[in-house]
Amino acid sequence: MREIIAEYETLNSAIKRAAAVRAAAERAAAVRATAEKVAAMRAAAEKAAAEKAAAVRAAARWAAAEKDAAEMVAVERAAAEKAAAVRAAAERVAAEKAAAERAVAERAAAERAAAERAAAEKAAAERAAAERAAAVRAAAERAVAERAAAVRAAAERAAEERAAAKRAAAERAATEKAAAVRAAADKAAADKAAAERAAAEKAAAKRVAAEKAAADKGHAEARYNLGNAYFFGDGVAEDKAEAVKWFRLAAEQGYAKAWLSLGYAFYLGDGVEENKAEALKWLRLAAEQGYANAQCDLGNAYYFGIGVEENKFEAVKWYSMAAVQGFPEAQYKLGKAYRFGDGVAEDEAEAKKWLRLAAWLGDANAHDALGPIHSSSDRPENNQFEALEWYRLAAEQGLAYPRYKLGEAYWFGNGVAIDYAEAVKWFLLAAEQGHDKARFYLGCAYDEGKGVAQDKAEAVKWFLLAAEQGHDKARFYLGRAYDEGNGVAQDKAEADKWYRLAAEQGLADPQYKLGEAYWFGKGVAQDKAESVKWLRLAAEGGHAKAQFYLGNAYDNGIGVEQNKAEAGKWYRRSADNGDKDAQSKLLRA
Repeated sequence: MREIIAEYETLNSAIKRAAAVRAAAERAAAVRATAEKVAAMRAAAEKAAAEKAAAVRAAARWAAAEKDAAEMVAVERAAAEKAAAVRAAAERVAAEKAAAERAVAERAAAERAAAERAAAEKAAAERAAAERAAAVRAAAERAVAERAAAVRAAAERAAEERAAAKRAAAERAATEKAAAVRAAADKAAADKAAAERAAAEKAAAKRVAAEKAAADKGHAEARYNLGNAYFFGDGVAEDKAEAVKWFRLAAEQGYAKAWLSLGYAFYLGDGVEENKAEALKWLRLAAEQGYANAQCDLGNAYYFGIGVEENKFEAVKWYSMAAVQGFPEAQYKLGKAYRFGDGVAEDEAEAKKWLRLAAWLGDANAHDALGPIHSSSDRPENNQFEALEWYRLAAEQGLAYPRYKLGEAYWFGNGVAIDYAEAVKWFLLAAEQGHDKARFYLGCAYDEGKGVAQDKAEAVKWFLLAAEQGHDKARFYLGRAYDEGNGVAQDKAEADKWYRLAAEQGLADPQYKLGEAYWFGKGVAQDKAESVKWLRLAAEGGHAKAQFYLGNAYDNGIGVEQNKAEAGKWYRRSADNGDKDAQSKLLRA
């Protein structure tokens, strides 16, 4: 309300100022009228003076006739002087009139300017008042709208909270009911399982008691079953030694299954001291009765010379017996024997036949073995895809090597389009299983940002794991990382350590790096002779820059006796391998 009163007073003041301006304008009009009257009087005075002067001249003319010429001149002079005085008075009156008119005009202009300013101020005040009124209305409308929105929001929140509370209560009730139902079901299941276990244990105990009674009477099958019960703790406390006792009794009665169980007990040292020769005695009996697993393990014994003298031909005989019965491991072993000519003539077609049979029965090693066979066949373009499929089957069964081979295929585009992300997926699986080459390539992927975001520190981690397993290139890459401070703090001595390990494995790049280190004294004491030793090894491995430095050593007699002919030989080899320094050296020679 105070704001409205203040605005009213402001408007009233503006109206009063406008009235004052109008009064000033009226006064200015009166002044102008007065000025016009003064001008009319001046004009009348000038006219009267002129008429009087004319009369004087006429009188003078009449006097001139009566008086002599001298008097006439005097009169005329006096009349001229009087006319001059009149003119001067008239000019003064005109000047005063002009000054009065200027003053009136200036006052009128000032009053007009004041009136215009007052009008502008009034208009501005009216606009400001209108804007303030509009702002007041807008603020009032916003406040009303905000209060209404707040009321609506509060009502909506309250409704949502009530609905949420209702839902939560319903969900809690449903959850509690479901939990109660599950608890009841679990209890019923547990009770049922307990009852079943009790019944099973009772039945097993009853069965064991019956088997024991029959075994005590010398029943061979009962003795074997009792041995199984003790071996697996079925209806009786587990006791491997007691199991072996009953297996032996049944075996000595000629029960073939007991031969098999007793053979594995001796083979693995379960319930009895490990004895491969005794194990093979019983396994042979089972094998001769046609037990495929015994035949396969007897084949393994002959193949690797376990408990018997190594005999690949005898191994193949037993593998064949188990293989024709559909035993996958024996089929895989027989396929390998045909592939490499172990105990049988080498026969790729026969190898593929047995490996495929084993693979179809799910043997992961057979899947793995089929990959290299197809990828190394005479027409790889026809077999590369099949090789990858066998590798994939083996990889999906968890074998590290085929996982690495799949990664390698996607990394280099062997039989498939290059796909670094897919390669990294398989490399990682193989690397986590400890495969050194997979670890190296995974390091390369992180080092170069192929298939994964570039991460030098992660690259160093995988290079280190592969390097510790003896991977030559991983050792070189790790040395380079320490040399350049990529992904790890720069450390020339550590770099030289890994360069040396890789160089000793025959890689030309680390041999050159080690030669360079000794040449310039980077991380090691400078030693030109030692440098030449490593440069020579790298140069003989075809390293162009090493060939150039070896030529330089012979050229200048550094670390070796000077020999210009030998220097020229190494310069030429380096130039042939594309080294610009060597090419430039030969051009200047």
